[in-house]
Amino acid sequence: MSWIYQYQAGALISWGNLFYYGSVDDIVKALDHDNVHANDIHRWFSSAAVFQGTGTPAAGFIGFDGRSSFQPGTYQARVFPQYIDSLRADGIRNWDVRIYRKFPIWERLNVNFSVDLMNMTNHTQFAAPNIGVTASTFGTVTGTSNQPRIIQLNARIDF
Repeated sequence: MSWIYQYQAGALISWGNLFYYGSVDDIVKALDHDNVHANDIHRWFSSAAVFQGTGTPAAGFIGFDGRSSFQPGTYQARVFPQYIDSLRADGIRNWDVRIYRKFPIWERLNVNFSVDLMNMTNHTQFAAPNIGVTASTFGTVTGTSNQPRIIQLNARIDF
């Protein structure tokens, strides 16, 4: 029997050039990942961190400007960092197991059987969340980035 355990922190989320109200140090608090994700596994960030209204945001508002007409142009210099270390996609936590057995049949004739269980626990690894601040799906996770459990049976005859 053999096994492999993989653990890796999630990939950094690549942010576009966005208008953000507040300090970048407060972004983790504004997106409220821990509380939002604990209540709904399909939501990664709070949609309250995106201003969708008209006029100017309220004083003290911390978050993104989600109005389409207020997005920076492609020719403008970047005003928001591309990566923020504490904002990551789902990490890898995966168990792969192999069970192997050799059966001697006669003299030099052997039959080998093995069972491979890839992603044995069938753990779902979510894809990165939608980070389009003008989309109604901001902060939601709509896919997975790993395979479901795969069971593979192997047989080999040695002679």
